Amino acid sequence: MRFPQIHRFLVAMFVLSLAFGAFATAHAGNLHRVPRDYATIQEAVDAAEAGDTIRVGPGEYAGATITKRLELKGSGAGTRITSGVWFQGGGPYDTSFFIEPEAAGTIISHFVLVNVIFPHVFGVFARETDFVTISHLTILSSWQGITNNGGNYWTIIHNKIEGFPQDSDSATGIYLPADRANLEGNFVALNTIDFSDGIGDVSNGIMMVTFEESWVGMSTGNSFVHNTIKANETGFTTASFGISLLFADYTGGLSPLTLVDNIASFNDCRDNNIPIDLYCWPEDPACVQALADSNEIVGNLGDVENRSGVSDPDINPRDFRPNMP
Repeated sequence: MRFPQIHRFLVAMFVLSLAFGAFATAHAGNLHRVPRDYATIQEAVDAAEAGDTIRVGPGEYAGATITKRLELKGSGAGTRITSGVWFQGGGPYDTSFFIEPEAAGTIISHFVLVNVIFPHVFGVFARETDFVTISHLTILSSWQGITNNGGNYWTIIHNKIEGFPQDSDSATGIYLPADRANLEGNFVALNTIDFSDGIGDVSNGIMMVTFEESWVGMSTGNSFVHNTIKANETGFTTASFGISLLFADYTGGLSPLTLVDNIASFNDCRDNNIPIDLYCWPEDPACVQALADSNEIVGNLGDVENRSGVSDPDINPRDFRPNMP
């Protein structure tokens, strides 16, 4: 049985995430308050030094670009980010918080992200930024709620992502692409993603994807546990996906699988018409089977399905219990 190994690994990841958060808080520098000391979050970020803490009181604020390791903590439901910041990257795009690579170790918590001026394309976005903690956010009507592009050792816990974005045919709650960089050791747990009000083309609760083009990105050691993903099964013309593991090879032929040794366990994805999705591009049944064999997909509520011609991937028989329909 593999349950003891999985259990020990998940406990270790959770303890590590708590320890890292405690370390960052214990070694915090100066305290900056918004709006008492600074009128905007961006002004506070610009004035702060690495390791400082920014506390944001109740009110409505613009978002910020984070350029150094900081802790940003709102006051819960009363602290609302109602306009975002712009950044380039195929865009321009709009996001509540944009985290630069030099801001590794940043902690963001206890905000409500809802843009009343322009619907957020992203709630939180970062590219190749490590050791970020995102917790206790409520993200409303974003195209992508939390996007970690090629960042390692993130902790994403206790967030609520809900509301299908207006004027959009798709949405993703938590998106982790290995795009030009590896994606390792991320811990995603105890989040609720609710697209049950959505009517459009497709919804994705949690999506992890490795792209193979002129670079090789490795997705390994990532964990998705105890998340709840809700969607309107009849509201989407293509599908509503709970958790998706995707391997896309654009080099012309399937290269060696680089999405391995990840864990998806104890998630509730039953309210999606494809609860857990395994997919390879180009479509290849052997690749889908390799995804099933190379990752731990156990104890979830919702069937494992795929779009690559395999009617029922053979989930590793050593897993301690199957996924429940």
